[in-house]
Amino acid sequence: MATNDLGQLKDKSERLWYHIEMYRELAKRPRFESTEDKFIRNAIAESFAINVRALAAFFFLDPKGDDLLIKDFVRDEVEWRKDHDLNTLIKDYPALDDARERANKGVAHITYNLNRPKHLGKEYPVDDISNDLEKVIEAFLEHVVEDRLAECWDDELKKRNQHDRKPVRKS
Repeated sequence: MATNDLGQLKDKSERLWYHIEMYRELAKRPRFESTEDKFIRNAIAESFAINVRALAAFFFLDPKGDDLLIKDFVRDEVEWRKDHDLNTLIKDYPALDDARERANKGVAHITYNLNRPKHLGKEYPVDDISNDLEKVIEAFLEHVVEDRLAECWDDELKKRNQHDRKPVRKS
């Protein structure tokens, strides 16, 4: 469901920011072992996985149903897709792709292919996943139309613009 309604895009960009913020905060947890309670530990790991999965789907996969569309936020979807499709995800971002697949099979769907010990939170290569995902977020910020993002993105845009010495958007 593509939209060119600026207010709606800004509102939806808040949801995208939520997933980025959640993934980042959860990645700071000391390998999900901050508690001896296995249910809390698993909940933290699964929350990390599902947020990473949502971000990978947004940035790389074809949308389904009413999914948020990357094309609503970037200047040129064709240009974005040259470096951000499923094949690129698999080839260039292996930790992110593995986390997405593990979340698919271990959290989002109940499958025959679940290898339970492999999916425990402490087994996620958080640093590798974060390195992959931060590269993608940086690429997104290079392609984004800033006016389509809500104010919650301002600090991220300011950091990027200072790094690139670009002027900060006017409110």
